[in-house]
Amino acid sequence: MENEKQKAEPPADLSEAARKIWVEISETAEIDAPGRILLDELCRQFDLLQAARAEVAKNGILVSGRFGKKSNPANQIVRDASAAMLRNWRALGFDLAPAGQQKMLFGEQE
Repeated sequence: MENEKQKAEPPADLSEAARKIWVEISETAEIDAPGRILLDELCRQFDLLQAARAEVAKNGILVSGRFGKKSNPANQIVRDASAAMLRNWRALGFDLAPAGQQKMLFGEQE
């Protein structure tokens, strides 16, 4: 497992920010080969999300269409990429907090 971890490299098509996320996760979590596919896709969706957010920031939530104002198509990409990231996050098991951290996550006092 250790040799496999050391050999793993982030996909070449990731942005620098996504590569940093990939490296941080792969160094701190035990991820097997099938899990690495999920991590790769999570990071690709991160890049897509960032590009779509930049498009919305540049041109606004609404854009001119044939019949007047309409939703910027990048809004759907933001939604879809966010959902895909969350699905991969959950598939990797990262939505499950260790027992001692449950209270911290939900702001409960002991």
